[in-house]
Parts: sequence; C-alpha cells; structure tokens
Amino acid sequence: MIQTSQSTISMLGIGNVSESAVATALLARGWVVSLPMGDGARYDLVGDIGSGTLLKIQVKTARLVRDKYISFSTSSGFGPEGRRKSYRGQVDYIMAYCPDDKEVYVCTPEEVPTTEAKLPLKPRTRKPACDYLIQEVLGKELI
Repeated sequence: MIQTSQSTISMLGIGNVSESAVATALLARGWVVSLPMGDGARYDLVGDIGSGTLLKIQVKTARLVRDKYISFSTSSGFGPEGRRKSYRGQVDYIMAYCPDDKEVYVCTPEEVPTTEAKLPLKPRTRKPACDYLIQEVLGKELI
C-alpha cells in the first residue's frame, strides 16, 4: 500500500492512476489512446499517432529518490529461470508517471537498463531526467 495525504491507495490503484495520467498526457498531444483487452499483453496502452501508426506503451509508476533521481522499473514479472523480463523488443515506449512531481517520463526500452531506470535530476555522466519529460520527447500539448 502507498500512503498518500488523502488516503491509502493499493498498488493496483496507483497503477491505474499512472495509466490515467499517461493516457491524459497523450490525449492532450492529439493521440488516440486505446486499452488492450485482457491481462495477457506486455503493454498497457496503444497509442495511435495517425497515418496508421500504432505504438505499444508500457506504463510504470516512477518515484523521486532522495531528490537525486527518478526511478522506475523497466521489466516485469519473472520470465524463464526466475529472472525479471525486459520489455525490449516488445513495446515501443515505457512511459512512467511520477506522482511526486506529477510528470510523465518517456523512453524506449533500449535507452535504459533492463531492470530499473534511474534518471538523474542533475546531469553527470548520464542523460538527465529532464530530457525524458514527455514534452521534450513527444512535444507540447495541442490543447
């Protein structure tokens, strides 16, 4: 359970909040957003950007860690041999909503490590978190 100032939200509930925040951010950019039916897909949303292009999107909940970096999982469940399973080759984007700063971060699975992304707030040797903000990757809102 995650404790918030207003109530306690289950892990499923916080996932729903993250999916809703990502879908809203995409809709504001003119995308058509669809949900896959059932629980068997490796992605949470399908984004239609027009011209027949559909993109598979895995949504994650991010967190701000010690005011130093944004962290979110880049894998799920356990695949063969008991290891976490990466989204590489299975989704087009991982989009993570961070309730701490109310931002959506966007990356391809190939841009980040296969288990966890740690996007630094201050640039050092890695690309900074601000470069992954949805408005930087996908552009400004249309509405």
